[in-house]
Amino acid sequence: MVGLEVAEATTASNNDTDGFVMSSYLSVLGMLIDREEDVQELRGRGIQCSHLSNAQTLSFFKVLVQDLRLGFNYFAIVQGIDAYIRTRLVRIAVHKFLYNNFKLIAAVLSIASVLVGIFKMLYSVKK
Repeated sequence: MVGLEVAEATTASNNDTDGFVMSSYLSVLGMLIDREEDVQELRGRGIQCSHLSNAQTLSFFKVLVQDLRLGFNYFAIVQGIDAYIRTRLVRIAVHKFLYNNFKLIAAVLSIASVLVGIFKMLYSVKK
């Protein structure tokens, strides 16, 4: 991996803070991939494309990320993610709750609608 870092550092333009753009990008991708399902999701979104299997891609990134130098862009991305999480804390918590409990919420709403229908019918029969 030293070859990638040397090539990246020597070909860096003046616009880059430290020149390790590719290393930072690969480190962020490696940070996002923990399971084979993560690889599949990144493929589905068009972020990651390769001829390797999901397991091979997962092991590739886990081995690769250990030796990469973390550049300025990596830390800028991580700080951006952290700032986003802090500003959207309530929204993220609500989304997480709804996502994790979708089936339960759907079941409760369907039971409640059935009960409302029964009570309406009983009320109309009582009149």
